[in-house]
Order: sequence, then C-alpha cells, then structure tokens
Amino acid sequence: MDEALCSYIEKDRPFLGICLGLQLLFESSEENGPVKGLGLIPGTVGRFDSSNGFRVPHIGWNALQITKDLGILDDVGNYHVYFVHSYRAMPSDDNNEWISSTCDYGDKFIASIRRGNVHAVQFHPEKSGGKTQGYYFLAFLGWHILVLIPEYNILRCWSLYFEKILESEIKHGKEAWGRQSFKTCKKVIACLDVRTNDKGDLVVTKGE
Repeated sequence: MDEALCSYIEKDRPFLGICLGLQLLFESSEENGPVKGLGLIPGTVGRFDSSNGFRVPHIGWNALQITKDLGILDDVGNYHVYFVHSYRAMPSDDNNEWISSTCDYGDKFIASIRRGNVHAVQFHPEKSGGKTQGYYFLAFLGWHILVLIPEYNILRCWSLYFEKILESEIKHGKEAWGRQSFKTCKKVIACLDVRTNDKGDLVVTKGE
C-alpha cells in the first residue's frame, strides 16, 4: 500500500491528505513510535511541547499564515480553521519548499503543504465551518478534475460555476473571519462530539 501511494504521489497525481494524511508524508513520527513514514517530505512528526502552558492536544479554531501565493489557498490566510491533534511537523530548511501555510500554537508548525498537484493539511476543512469548509474542498475538486479530464467541457463549466460560489463566500466572509490570531479562538457551534484525551479528561473534538 505504501509503495503504491508513494508511486502515485511521485507521479504528481492529484492528492489531498487531511490531518494524519499530512503526517504520513514525513520521514517518521514519534506517535506510538518512532514509526517510519512515507519519507516524501523531510522531517519528523513530534508531540507538542506542553511545558510552555499550551494544552495538548491542540483543539480548536486557529488562524493560517500563508507562506506561498497558491491558488488553492488564495484568500484563506488568517482565517480560522479547525485543528484536533497532539503531534505536528515543524518547518525546516529541508522541507521549506513543501510548506504552503503554517500556524502558531506555542511554536510554529506546518499547517499545510503543497508541491505540484500534491496537497495535505493538518487542519480539518470539513469541520472548520464558515468559508474554508466550502472553499477548500470545492477549490481542490474543481482544480484537479480539470487536470485529470481536461477534454470534458462540462467539467470546465462546473468549475466556473463553483468559482462564482467561492467568490461570493470570500466577499461575504472576509470581514467576519479575517482576523490574525496566534491562539485558538472562541466560536458558537450547534453540536459537540466529546472524547477523552491522554489524561482521561473529556474534551471537545468536533463542532458543526
């Protein structure tokens, strides 16, 4: 399975990894390990340092800091997206060319990567709500379906249709969500999913 996935990604085929899907791309992880990763991106995934007063796991909405001008993350910078993780990959000179955004939680960690058609995010766009929930997935799907099957004009129309939706989301959501933050923010949500953390405490892991 790992060989097939590495071969697929190395051919620059469309790929989107979420949360653990980003961490698996690195050389190794300290979680339940050390364990070997796919080795596509230099670096080791390590646990957050809780000695600085920041709670682990990192759970909540935090702001992205875009490091590159990339179409799939256009206008998402400084918007709050949803994280739930205890381990993270750190930026370095060796993996800098992969990094498309970072986030601060005690220290700076990699929030998303991109190289060619390969994308991965540490946050959960499907749980983030607001702008990023629709924006990220629709941008990814609209962008890469055209790469895979460019000869179908109906897909071009489909992509243009969703571009208009995204433009509307950006226009109406920017003032409400576009504030820089280096800590998790508060957000009103309609329902909660709760689980226990490593210490046995009940923590919220999801909000819709």
